[in-house]
Formats: sequence, C-alpha cells, structure tokens
Amino acid sequence: FPSHDNITNGSQNSLFLCFDPQAGVSLNDRLCLGGGVNLGIFNTTGMAGAFGFSRIAFNRVFFQAEYRTINTFVATENKRDWVSSPIFLVGFAYDESMSSWGSIGLSVNSNFSRSMPFGALVYRFGVRF
Repeated sequence: FPSHDNITNGSQNSLFLCFDPQAGVSLNDRLCLGGGVNLGIFNTTGMAGAFGFSRIAFNRVFFQAEYRTINTFVATENKRDWVSSPIFLVGFAYDESMSSWGSIGLSVNSNFSRSMPFGALVYRFGVRF
C-alpha cells in the first residue's frame, strides 16, 4: 500500500515546468468558460493533456472549477498513464480586466495528486495576452 506521505506530498520532483495556454469566453461580467492544453516536463519525462474550466468572479476575487486530464508517468504503477481530477481554486485578479492573476486550490483525485510536485495543492499565475 502507498504510504500516507506519498498520497499527500506529491511526486517530490526536483524539476517541474508547466505551460498551460487557455482560451475562454465571458458569458457576462461574472461568468467565464474556457479550456486549454497542458504541456509540461518534470525531471526527465514529459506530460501533456487538456482541461476545461468555469470561473465566476466577484470584483477581483474569483472561484474556478476545472477538470484536468494528463498523460504522465505514474510512479505507483511504474508506467505512463492518463490521470484526471477535478480541481477547485480561489484566485485574485490584479486588475479589473483580469490581465494578470494568481490562484490557489486543491485537486481531489489522489492518483492525479501523486503525479504533481506539491501533491493536492495547486497554485497558478496567469497573464492574458
């Protein structure tokens, strides 16, 4: 059985870089729907996947729910596989137009979390082009 630390602490990677371009549409002043692709590298292997999200904003604070699927090396199975998870985040836009923002949240699937460097903890910074 995997230890509790393995489930909560993630993969303990020494290098993790991720690029997540996304596109979305604002349905009104508060609600945005979108999606994108995920490209990343950790240690000596890569990962790729896709995600969709919904975001509801209240002034400069927003709540985001997303579903993310990635193909990555799963250490507990010692092979590449697809893993998915819902992720729930709260964020802050640095200006009213959301040209830059930061968010923090949790992934709820432990199989997904084991493949991430910080386990279930997810944090993001974004810039709109």
